[in-house]
Amino acid sequence: MNIIEIIKEEIKQFAWGKEKVGNKPVRPNRIVYHVSEPVNRKSIAQNGLEPRVGDSYSSWSGGAKAIPAIFATNSDINGVTGGIENFRADIWAIDTSKIRNEWFVDNHFIQFKEFGIENPHIVTYEKIPQNALSLAFRANNKNNYKIL
Repeated sequence: MNIIEIIKEEIKQFAWGKEKVGNKPVRPNRIVYHVSEPVNRKSIAQNGLEPRVGDSYSSWSGGAKAIPAIFATNSDINGVTGGIENFRADIWAIDTSKIRNEWFVDNHFIQFKEFGIENPHIVTYEKIPQNALSLAFRANNKNNYKIL
């Protein structure tokens, strides 16, 4: 078996591969936003974002094996929080001008088009280094955000 066949076999193992999660290329804004639990703050600040299958993503896939990914919102910060002041997670700004990641439309939200709502959610399958990240909003102990 050559390297191409090995890679193809590896890709097949994911029940939720790129074709299910996101495979339509999209050009992201210069700044896109990623939501994460505050418990991940230190690790993200030190290591950047690594593609993975988190709890929320795992629930979307119904527990099926899913390709590791990083999800983001291709809109302004209010598009992430919905304008809610007591949003209960950290929001990381990703400066896409500092990375060469390929981005795709997040198929989890494609059904919004039926209702005339543009889907701002995107996905990448590549690591995002800490130099392309900044903590835009931080959840504090009272579950309120502090603008940084």
